[in-house]
Amino acid sequence: LLKSGNCSYEEYNLVYQNNADWKRIVPIVFFWKLLPGATLYLPFFLLVYPFLLPSTFDVAKLAQVPSKFVLFDAQIREKRAYYLRNVHSLSPQQNDALHLLSESPSSAKIIENRMLFVGEGVKLSLDNLEHTLSKPQMKAILLAVGIDSLMLNYLPQFMLKYKIAKHFDHLFKGDKYLISSNLDALPYDTLQQACLERGLRLKTLDTEHLRAQLKEWLHISEYSTALVQSVFFHAHAYHYIELALLPETEEIEIKEI
Repeated sequence: LLKSGNCSYEEYNLVYQNNADWKRIVPIVFFWKLLPGATLYLPFFLLVYPFLLPSTFDVAKLAQVPSKFVLFDAQIREKRAYYLRNVHSLSPQQNDALHLLSESPSSAKIIENRMLFVGEGVKLSLDNLEHTLSKPQMKAILLAVGIDSLMLNYLPQFMLKYKIAKHFDHLFKGDKYLISSNLDALPYDTLQQACLERGLRLKTLDTEHLRAQLKEWLHISEYSTALVQSVFFHAHAYHYIELALLPETEEIEIKEI
């Protein structure tokens, strides 16, 4: 279905999640069937390795429930603030880039000022991530897109980079389907999950503003994948507010909870 290219974004997500769930279930079945006393050890094993559970148990999915999302977001923001507490020494170019992102810029504004993110001297990219970001910064990036587990504290830096690269591979494939699909037909929960995966702002935004943000992301992604990567890394590896991308015609008051 995916190779044919004739599927919607929601169908792509279902196939992707189904394949991911199968990869998660195999180690659990192996653990359950072959190891003695697995019935006793399995709950503790899953406590340490929660990412091996199928997507039904994902915390990020529970975060879509409004009553639980505020708590989830507050906890994640607190963790990210802890990971980024030692990030202080930034170059003037990085400060200018962060200042631009703090103003909820449009995609046109980011493309106009693209040299702040991909210009000469900017080394922040997926290829050299382990040389430009610390391990806590990588953890903060994963938290920003809803990937949270006890194992983040124990994974080596190259594994964190692998998880980030795998996530971006999923994002860019999803972007292709979103660009060719009708965003106006996507339901609220799909828009919310798509924005969460891309680290875009969720709180205080209704369906129309979520859709507007997603369109701005896709505009940047279609223009340059390197640019949208750098924007993402600048937004989530140096400070701990959500990335908000809004069209220049939009007027919205961003409120903190």
